[in-house]
Amino acid sequence: MTGSGDRERLLGRWRNTAGEQTRGIVEVEVTPSATGIRVAPRVVGTEGRIAWPPIDCRVYACGEEDRQPGAAALGIVELDEMSVELQLRVNKGILCVMSWTRFRLPGRHAWVTRELFTREVEP
Repeated sequence: MTGSGDRERLLGRWRNTAGEQTRGIVEVEVTPSATGIRVAPRVVGTEGRIAWPPIDCRVYACGEEDRQPGAAALGIVELDEMSVELQLRVNKGILCVMSWTRFRLPGRHAWVTRELFTREVEP
């Protein structure tokens, strides 16, 4: 079901609970957009942090396990060497980001990751 859901739950700057030890997304900044939300992921690469291009994501209504209204989002990051589908969902104050990575180069296997993020608190 497409809808605005409670997109406010998704907004903010989120940090990976694994910190710099992650081999994936280390930080996500989520801001409102005309079509839902704009997601700006930063990943850990071989040479440090890399900012992926921000993507617009559609927001979907969903229910949390305690039957409270929630929000989820879906978008795709297109890079030269790969395509990454991102699914975001907040549950009990934790942002879960599922990513499906598909490489364009032969011999590279696709993979799925699930990473958890905490909201960065403004000082």
